[in-house]
Amino acid sequence: MEEIKEKSGLQIGENLLRISASRTQKALLSMPWVKEAYVKRAYPHTIHITIHEYVPIAALYGTGEQEKPVAIAEGGQLLYQVAKDERPFLSVKGIEFTSSDPSTVQTNKEAIKVVEYLYSLGMSEGPFSLMDFGNPREVTLFTPGELKIILGSIEKIRPRIDDLVALLASIDLDDYQSIDLRFEGEAILVLRKAVKR
Repeated sequence: MEEIKEKSGLQIGENLLRISASRTQKALLSMPWVKEAYVKRAYPHTIHITIHEYVPIAALYGTGEQEKPVAIAEGGQLLYQVAKDERPFLSVKGIEFTSSDPSTVQTNKEAIKVVEYLYSLGMSEGPFSLMDFGNPREVTLFTPGELKIILGSIEKIRPRIDDLVALLASIDLDDYQSIDLRFEGEAILVLRKAVKR
């Protein structure tokens, strides 16, 4: 609330006729976490401000200088650095940062669209902990139990994600070491080796 008050530049007792609603709106939209901002005068003495925030959909791990994860929203909007103990959503590797500035948008639009699609299916907070785009011909998902799911090329990934959703309804992921979905209409499942005691 204080950040909004400060960024708006509005002061208590300020004359409503001297306030530029468009300038105030533009100032509020400059905050990286603000998706939409509306400023409306309500005469004689009130300004109404409505803010809609971006929703984080994944934690993006960069390479090189940018090793700390940054929360991203739809459209690839960088939001904030993710705290070490905050891992409520899917971690993503292999998407290069164009800048570590949270006010920028990522340029790898295909990968961002894939992450958005997983989010729309409710899978970014589900059984998967990491998605690796490091090799765009072999995009891979991992579970915390180290199950590796090979989805194949980024260009043909949506139908494979749909195949994975259908497969999840009939199997227990903990039973498998790997799942390969690169071959259209076919899944290769490798069971975990049983440990004799």
